[in-house]
Amino acid sequence: MRVYNKHRGLLVLFAFLSAAIVLGFSDIPSYQGFSTVALNAYIAWLAQATGWIGLFFLFWQTVLSNRLIVRKFTRDLTLTRSITTQLTLLASVLLLIHPIITAYTYGWEILATILPRIAGFSLPAVIIGKLAILTLAVFWLAYIVNRFKPSASLPRYLRLTLHLALPLGFVHAYSLSRVLSNSDPALVGFFLIVFLYLVTIVLQTIHFFGFGQISYKLIAKKELNPKIYRFTFEPIKKPLKSLPGQYIFIKSRLFQYGYPLTVSQQIRKDKTLNLIVKLHGSSTSRFNKLQIGQTVKLDGPYGNFTKKISAKKPTVLIAGGIGVIPFIEHALASKNKHIFLFNCNHNLQSTFMRKELKLALGRRYVDVLSENSKGRNIEVGFITPDIIRKYISKDLAKLDFYICGPTPMMQSVREQLINYGVGRENITIEIFSS
Repeated sequence: MRVYNKHRGLLVLFAFLSAAIVLGFSDIPSYQGFSTVALNAYIAWLAQATGWIGLFFLFWQTVLSNRLIVRKFTRDLTLTRSITTQLTLLASVLLLIHPIITAYTYGWEILATILPRIAGFSLPAVIIGKLAILTLAVFWLAYIVNRFKPSASLPRYLRLTLHLALPLGFVHAYSLSRVLSNSDPALVGFFLIVFLYLVTIVLQTIHFFGFGQISYKLIAKKELNPKIYRFTFEPIKKPLKSLPGQYIFIKSRLFQYGYPLTVSQQIRKDKTLNLIVKLHGSSTSRFNKLQIGQTVKLDGPYGNFTKKISAKKPTVLIAGGIGVIPFIEHALASKNKHIFLFNCNHNLQSTFMRKELKLALGRRYVDVLSENSKGRNIEVGFITPDIIRKYISKDLAKLDFYICGPTPMMQSVREQLINYGVGRENITIEIFSS
């Protein structure tokens, strides 16, 4: 797997920006030694700092979750997803610690009562802060449930709780911050962040309803095997420009979240675009209801999974089931005579586009089947480095590997290759990001 260090650098950047936020928005106490009064002042400041940094991380999580904004800078949603996941975790921890430190400073009754009596504090502001913490608690409870009982749609709705927690946090901070009431520069900075948040929400809303997406029309639908279909679309106006292995988000109704699908092939000559879908569950079965002539919205393309495939360097593509889709365009159109494709399936009946791939790659196409079968370039069992060595005489450590398929399969193959001596930087696996 190629190692992405970019998100580490960005997190360091967020750390420095957070320090600036704390310096600008919190009431930093002067050094008073280590007396009881001084320690209480330091702890009170720490309560402010955790709240402000938590809000700041939550703000950037919202911005970086907006595809309309992010795609201006990168098409790698795996990178931004990694960053937003860590920002959400850090923000939640800080914002959950914030009321505990505050309670230690001003009295534990702040956590125990609905209407706490704390001198100098606006009661509605405290209640609003509690509501913000409650929404975060709901988010993490639903997140934990989703880990044990996965749902394709739940993560999208979970983000709505974060969108609710952040404005509540803004109101809470504005009502209680002494710095904002006494410093015009801090107040301007605060309202600038609020303004950027509102712009982000507006952009996300109009993007949901089709802004920044491209209209395509379904012109053909073909069954490749009993569960897999190929849909061919043509652009109504201008086409999107995708690279082999990239994916798009497709929606067929106005009030519908886009579903990620890899572009199996984009025909440059007539500008048509092919999407291959395996029908399983409610999320994908809706595509079988598409009618010829129906208009859909496409958002993308995203991803850089196979972007770095070299035209000169020997490359091994390992696909599991539907995971062959990102490799199809490379196999059919690439001039790289050193590409080898190992297509892993249960049996020959579960494969699709096998004839086209064999015709394009010849002996460089190999079926790896879990069920007994005989034939040329057919291996029975599970993919291993030893099977790869039967068809490639070169040192595997000098090859690039791209793996796409079920997560357990990708992890297993990756570990086998690493143990065989292949460098981690020479192994790339595909991870969809919604």
